[in-house]
Amino acid sequence: VGIKIFDNKEQILKYAATKENDFVVQKYVEHPLLALDRKFDIRQFVLVTSLDPLTLFMYNDCYLRFCTTPYGIADLDNKFAHLTNHQVQKDSTEYASSPIHHNQWSLTKFREFLNERNSSLSEGAEGDVWRDVVRPRVANLIVQALKCWPQAGHRNNSFEVLGFDIMLDTELRPYLLEININPGTHLLTDIVMLHHPPMIRDMVKVVLDSRPSWQDTTSPMGMTPDLYGQWDLLYRGKTWR
Repeated sequence: VGIKIFDNKEQILKYAATKENDFVVQKYVEHPLLALDRKFDIRQFVLVTSLDPLTLFMYNDCYLRFCTTPYGIADLDNKFAHLTNHQVQKDSTEYASSPIHHNQWSLTKFREFLNERNSSLSEGAEGDVWRDVVRPRVANLIVQALKCWPQAGHRNNSFEVLGFDIMLDTELRPYLLEININPGTHLLTDIVMLHHPPMIRDMVKVVLDSRPSWQDTTSPMGMTPDLYGQWDLLYRGKTWR
């Protein structure tokens, strides 16, 4: 994984000067939300069925991917404390003994964590923090990011599945790490074995069986399980054709 962490501009410029590649520079999330003292990101799948008009579906389930090593900024070279990518973490010598099985949580487990955290911060607080706070923010991030996709790239009878990697800070604000245009769907862990098959099955339901419904600009937005399974019709823009 070609990711490097630096703590000053001079280091960045010196490193870039030794390479002929192009680079993306991102500011480090200074106050990441931690669980069990570990960093994590959210893998959220998004389905794009049209660019003209832009039509987006957000899968109604997601999962978390954790670092193996507890978080700390003393050693920025410790990728097992800073990079949540599963392909990185599985190579850690502590992977098998991690208190988080396979370094992943289901959305159900995460919702429990958020609600317990909310109750401890605000005594007597109730509600579903994922539903009421985090998910709407993540959904808005997805829409705003994909509005940048030029409609000139539209092709009839095609679709794209994207893997959004998103991190939260302690104020539950989402930060986009990257968008994967070919997200892995290998059945490597217990979490993804439960997540991926219905996601793919319902994806086929959307792009083939229910195409006339989402192409109808008068059809309702949101969850329509009979038509889209667990895919949520999140956004439909204006057509420019």
